[in-house]
Amino acid sequence: MAESGIYKYTTQVQLKILALLWRDEQSYSTYRETIKPKYFSKSIHIDLCRIIFDYYEKYGTSPTMDVLIEEVTQMCSKTKSKQKLEEDYIQAISDMSEVELYDIEYLKDKILSFGKRQALVDAILESAEILEKESDTQYSKIEKLTKDALMVGEGINDLGVDIYDNIEERFISYLNDEDVIERVPTEMEILDQCLGGGVGRTEQCVVVAPPGRGKTTFLISAGAAAVENGYNVLHISLENNEKQILRNYDMRLLKKNMDYIKDNVDKSIAAMFNIKKFRKGKLKIKKYPAKTATVNTIRAYLDQLKAVEGFIPDVLIVDYGMLLKPLQNYTDKRSGIESVYEDLRAIADDYDLALWTAAQGNRTALSKKIVTMADLAECFAIANTADILLCMCQTQKEKSKGDMRLFLGKVRDSADSLVLRGKILYETKKLEFNELVEQTDEDDEDEENNGDWE
Repeated sequence: MAESGIYKYTTQVQLKILALLWRDEQSYSTYRETIKPKYFSKSIHIDLCRIIFDYYEKYGTSPTMDVLIEEVTQMCSKTKSKQKLEEDYIQAISDMSEVELYDIEYLKDKILSFGKRQALVDAILESAEILEKESDTQYSKIEKLTKDALMVGEGINDLGVDIYDNIEERFISYLNDEDVIERVPTEMEILDQCLGGGVGRTEQCVVVAPPGRGKTTFLISAGAAAVENGYNVLHISLENNEKQILRNYDMRLLKKNMDYIKDNVDKSIAAMFNIKKFRKGKLKIKKYPAKTATVNTIRAYLDQLKAVEGFIPDVLIVDYGMLLKPLQNYTDKRSGIESVYEDLRAIADDYDLALWTAAQGNRTALSKKIVTMADLAECFAIANTADILLCMCQTQKEKSKGDMRLFLGKVRDSADSLVLRGKILYETKKLEFNELVEQTDEDDEDEENNGDWE
């Protein structure tokens, strides 16, 4: 336990907080997860808080004053050190019962700030121990401790929405064909139609393909489309370096290959300035080495961009989730991968953005005409976390011609198991789908593949 000098809240305020939790069951229900007994600076208050909380959890109500005194008496009878303090415990109970709670709203604010501050103090102290004791420092543990502390009390007064609130406004929005979430178009026309306009804020879209079939190209094409439509995009790369990603975006935004750009540098520069002037969307690119960054690394970067540059992305692209490091160690590799995609999904919710990422198809996907959820390498559970799952399907023969099919493996609130046919334009990093086709039995058959796995 830290020394009491580390806490700024006076003993009297702490006593009032404890009294409120004891005497007001609604306050206990609301703030139980915000306060831990060890947050109090006096050992007497710690013990009383523990007794009160244990009684609530066992009996569903607060202990009476008589019960509280009885529990204290029993506790003090077990050790000589506490026997000497029994009168102090009884006096503290008396003070808690008599203290006036007329400033209850003030106290509720204090409970939140007190709980969050003490959680941060706890996290800092535990982080210091990790840094001191562990030779191979587990920075992901420190990230998780800090994140959990910062989340203490968040959303505590949000009790959800009532179906009978704002009825007129809600039903008029249906009449106007307004979606319940804002959707960011991909500019792949048929795909946008199938997705109801694009990938929505708070949604996670996972693109599945075997190695070398264009996952990064797909993500760049989607990111550029968002920029062209005035949205801010953050592209996190865990494979290619920033210069490679920048070059690919240059080609996609200009719709020109690199040979043209080299031969027409002045025109290309002018065209890029026009895009900046008229399209309004911004693009940030950040590279992290594979298996070093965690989801919390991305969260910290998002917060830093907002604080330092005022940059708030509407779209986050993570290329790709399997190359992120889990927040904790798992003996089972699949569990670690699943946790990463679950944590990415939480980012989409917490930051109100559309999230694109990818997943590796397994070895057999190279020779299949239709890649489905069953072809997810390492972790089928990725499909459970995704709102949208798009499977890139391309035989070796189709790759040589730039043909591409897209299997909609999962689309929340819409039809899935559809197949789109189109082109992947490798030289300009753009995908085009112009035909919706029926999946036939023939599509499910494997086609002989002469390509290598890597």
